[in-house]
Amino acid sequence: MPYTPVDSQESLPLIARATGHGGRTAVVVSEGIFSYDDLLEASAAAAATLLDGAPDLMEARVACPAPPGWASLVTPSP
Repeated sequence: MPYTPVDSQESLPLIARATGHGGRTAVVVSEGIFSYDDLLEASAAAAATLLDGAPDLMEARVACPAPPGWASLVTPSP
């Protein structure tokens, strides 16, 4: 499923550039080959988990220890 922004806050330059690359390879790790769309979907899911329905984290600190690989790019998983 392609990434679709939910509001104008997600128009950060980093997100805009990644969206423009779509299905192109973004990262190759032991778990597989992942596209920019994969990263955007996984990061949106991680953000939704962190926000837990709130509109903003209000500068709360977030730490997500993870081993090298795909998990370190997209934690926390829902």
